[in-house]
Amino acid sequence: MGGEDVRLECGSRRVSEKARTEEGVLVAWAEQWSHEGVVVDWKKIMPPEGFVVLPRRWVVERSFAWICHNRRMSKDYERLCASGEAFVYAAMSRLMLRRLAGA
Repeated sequence: MGGEDVRLECGSRRVSEKARTEEGVLVAWAEQWSHEGVVVDWKKIMPPEGFVVLPRRWVVERSFAWICHNRRMSKDYERLCASGEAFVYAAMSRLMLRRLAGA
């Protein structure tokens, strides 16, 4: 995972195949930062391997599920974004009113 495969020369447009990958780009950045005297923490800049649960993603997924409970919003039938947005407002207003009335 060292910088031995990455050869970036100033003024040159040739970039090795490894430098085109995400890891290679990070290695090239870290190499440049090390020339500037910046300490590089590899664990922070490298992407995690495998499945990682994103924080608060469940909030968005739950909101999409609530919106899809309305028949019109279950599929993308609208031609205009404005009409789709209006139906999202209507669906969430309906949800909010049902919760307020039940309380």
